[in-house]
Amino acid sequence: MAQAIKPDAFVDFRSIVNKTEIPKDELEASEVALAHLENTDGWLELKKYIDTLKKNINNLNKVLMEKGAAFEEIGRNAVVSQLAVDLLDQIVTRVDDAREAVDRRSN
Repeated sequence: MAQAIKPDAFVDFRSIVNKTEIPKDELEASEVALAHLENTDGWLELKKYIDTLKKNINNLNKVLMEKGAAFEEIGRNAVVSQLAVDLLDQIVTRVDDAREAVDRRSN
């Protein structure tokens, strides 16, 4: 006779998921550190550098086109370039979001 799944069948799975969650105190400490970073001249310089990198990445396809690269190569490069720009944007967004979260908690 077949048995039903017992309610504790997923206990091991839940323990793994619970281990991967970041404790709230560590998350808040990370946000505070990133929020402080945004208030420095170093962050302004890093943002300028990130913007320069994004412009250089976007110009890569233009250079490939000028050299007569194949459409397949240009297309593949366009996808990789966009992914790289998105990752750079995530860095800036992470710091901005952390500052906003810290500002909301302190008000």
